[in-house]
Amino acid sequence: MRILKLFCFCSAFLLGCATAPKPVVNEAMTTDELQFRLMQTVRSLKDFSAEGSITVNTPTMNQSAGFDLVTRGKDSVKLSVYGPFGITVGTALFNRHEFTAYNALNNTVYRGSPEKQMRMLPFVKDVPFELLISSLQGIHPLRFTSPLDSLEVKAGRVYSFTIVNEDSSFDKFLFDENVYHITRCIRKDKNGIVLWSVKYWYKRNGDSSVVPEQVEVNIPSKESTLVLEYGSVSYDSVQSPLTISFPDDAEIITIE
Repeated sequence: MRILKLFCFCSAFLLGCATAPKPVVNEAMTTDELQFRLMQTVRSLKDFSAEGSITVNTPTMNQSAGFDLVTRGKDSVKLSVYGPFGITVGTALFNRHEFTAYNALNNTVYRGSPEKQMRMLPFVKDVPFELLISSLQGIHPLRFTSPLDSLEVKAGRVYSFTIVNEDSSFDKFLFDENVYHITRCIRKDKNGIVLWSVKYWYKRNGDSSVVPEQVEVNIPSKESTLVLEYGSVSYDSVQSPLTISFPDDAEIITIE
């Protein structure tokens, strides 16, 4: 059951990478310049394949598994999760509108809404769906529904700023100009209570592309942490169709 829970969550939490220009800036950016750079980073998301490991820690579960994945466009991912001895636990095809996963342990196919699938996993149901899928793509989701506020330049060309959301919660960000990515976000409700936080670590390849090394999501109310570690990222061999195959006798369950 623990492996099944971990697989279901892996199906909903995918990663990515982006190519970012090497920064050449002599003066601190203004709010408008920073917002422009952030949108450039979001637009630079590329198709890729990757392998790595995922670890989930909760009061009742502490497990890790390996994965291979291919991401296509800005919202489509195929993910295979491996257990002991390299045995395939299952494969999932996932985007913002549809979820299909084959669990090889019980020969079952799960189909339905990604949001509904998330609600079946108590330790992550409080995390916004947009955060999960974008973090899997290795880049923090940004929707500028309100202006950037409280801009501050910290040591090492790191920028701190805040965005207030429509429900009066607010997000506190760190943007690292060295890799041109958001490296931390903390969401608090209107009373200042932390709802979730996420941290990103990146590295720059020899061709100046920036790829993710690790993503860590923490949900204090659930005492839960999810960590993605990326062993390798490649821009090659990602043109094949994203499909899932499963036996004809597999049980099909629709999640409504």
